[in-house]
Amino acid sequence: YGPLYRVAGVRFEGAAEVKPAELAALMSLVEGQPFVQARLAADLRTLLAEYRRRGFSEASIRPAVEPVPGARTSREAPVVVSLQIAEGPRTIVTSVDMAGNRALSRGELDLRGPDQGLSAHRGRLQRPAADPQASLRARAAPSGTPAPEPAHP
Repeated sequence: YGPLYRVAGVRFEGAAEVKPAELAALMSLVEGQPFVQARLAADLRTLLAEYRRRGFSEASIRPAVEPVPGARTSREAPVVVSLQIAEGPRTIVTSVDMAGNRALSRGELDLRGPDQGLSAHRGRLQRPAADPQASLRARAAPSGTPAPEPAHP
């Protein structure tokens, strides 16, 4: 078969905004474990998802797997996984403008605090009904009168 490729280390290069220790904590590929390409691919997806969650929509990671010079034996080949990270600019949402809303007042849409705004009105924000027209009919019906039934073809 050949030697077992084993992770001798993982290096993060170019990580400035997200600390290497934070990135390492997200990795399933760690020192001492066998190197598995599929595990590296999954870790790259996890790391990129974390960067996107933090506002780095243009982040990219270029992996390189390098053998440790002079350490290969007939049974084992240690490798170092290097991740070259380009974080790109960070995007931060500072405001949101909404148009056409008639269901909630401007005060109800205020996003300033955990006890205000949308978080305080979660009960009023629901997934669309199985019959979206039923929801619209219910809103259009005057208070205390039943909503009209839909016409079936």
